[in-house]
Amino acid sequence: MTDQLETVRALKLDIENLTLKLARLQAENRALRRKVKENGQDGRILRQAHRDALIMLSWHYAGLRPTRSFSYQNGISKNRWAWARALLMSTRIHDGEDIVTNLQPEDAMRLLQRTVSRMEEEGIMSLRLHNRTYRS
Repeated sequence: MTDQLETVRALKLDIENLTLKLARLQAENRALRRKVKENGQDGRILRQAHRDALIMLSWHYAGLRPTRSFSYQNGISKNRWAWARALLMSTRIHDGEDIVTNLQPEDAMRLLQRTVSRMEEEGIMSLRLHNRTYRS
């Protein structure tokens, strides 16, 4: 009977140790995934698209039309413009032709930030779908 009791105690101890090890490995895995997202290609694309989309929104609210050619003349490459436009389309601020919003600038930027935060968690697949120039 004592042998069985000792075996049960040893198994409980093993289970506790394995549970702790699993929790530690899951936390490490989460941290590594976050690091890959931040420093990986998708993270770089999303951060640059966010910066460029903010610039394009600023131009829009300043009364300028952030077309591809205007953006190119002002330092945003055609590829970066396409990613920023795709981000604005994912945010439903851009209809594919132009920025169409009756939002106040701070509301549009808040909506854009919310979309970026969601994409940081879920991935940028919707961004890829809205970017006509993207090739998988």
